[in-house]
Amino acid sequence: MSIERVACPHCGKLTIKGRFCMYCGKELEPASEPQAAAQVPSVEAPKPEEMAEERKLVEQLANLHKWKFKLIDVFLEGGTDVDVFEEIYREYHERTKTLESKLQEEKAKIEERIGELTTKLNQLKVRHEVGEIPDRQYIMSKLEIDKELSKLRPKLGLLQNPYDVRLADLPAFEESVRARIERIKSSGKSLKMSDELIEFVLKDLSGVLEDLNVLMEQHRKIKHELNKLELRYKIGELKEDEYLAQKQRLEKQLEMQF
Repeated sequence: MSIERVACPHCGKLTIKGRFCMYCGKELEPASEPQAAAQVPSVEAPKPEEMAEERKLVEQLANLHKWKFKLIDVFLEGGTDVDVFEEIYREYHERTKTLESKLQEEKAKIEERIGELTTKLNQLKVRHEVGEIPDRQYIMSKLEIDKELSKLRPKLGLLQNPYDVRLADLPAFEESVRARIERIKSSGKSLKMSDELIEFVLKDLSGVLEDLNVLMEQHRKIKHELNKLELRYKIGELKEDEYLAQKQRLEKQLEMQF
């Protein structure tokens, strides 16, 4: 007798049918809700034009970071003198700060709205469970909230990656930043960098590493899930088709820039 499984609406994994997901632990949707939801349109991902402003902002920031890193490399290889390097580097730094300020403002607005919608969704669920709101009204209201959340979350994810780096490439990217830090420390003096300039560049690059922490945490979580998935397949808990489907989903996340 095969075990019946259902897709968790929260993490997307195939879990044993029951009240809670065996992976993320969250409550599965009541059996009656998917049937009602089938009568209304599904939630769609945001269209490219709906994320145009956020993407433009991220692309501008990503370009400045790339130019800044390349400038460091050219300087360390003796491709320009310290005065020219410092002038251009400080220019890139100021332009980056201006755009980062705008990015933080956009992130704050989106995070605030997501918080409001999440609270509203939780209240809606409670009102439905106690019987104040009938099934049909609950499903329609939930769909509207989910629709807006589905447009906001990708925008937030995009803004969290101002370096425009794929999650799969993050470890190598982080290591390249650390390598530049070490080279500035070891070669800065011999290249006639002042103590002030060395400190300025090192502080700037250390800020990049701090920004990468959130993205690296996402990378670690996905790799951890892949390792668990591999083990569940090896011990026979998952069938090959389930294993391959979930593995493909996780690997696809690693190919994303947000």
